[in-house]
Amino acid sequence: MKKVGYGVFLLAGLWMWIAEIIAFTRWWDLAGTLIAIFVPPVAVALPFVYWVKEGVFPLMYFIVWGLGIGGVFLASQSPDF
Repeated sequence: MKKVGYGVFLLAGLWMWIAEIIAFTRWWDLAGTLIAIFVPPVAVALPFVYWVKEGVFPLMYFIVWGLGIGGVFLASQSPDF
């Protein structure tokens, strides 16, 4: 079960990173792509920037973020083998 938890966490993180790259590229072209790739802390601010810029609350981003946290919880509750 530990591997499943880590897998969920990995896939959620990858999805959020790709969503960030797509959003920043759409807003600021090449500069946005470079910012999204090389400045990881922007991922924490992305939902709020997206909300202000697009005027739509990014619910799917928060759902996937919650799935990632759930995956870490699942992995932490599994016995070590």
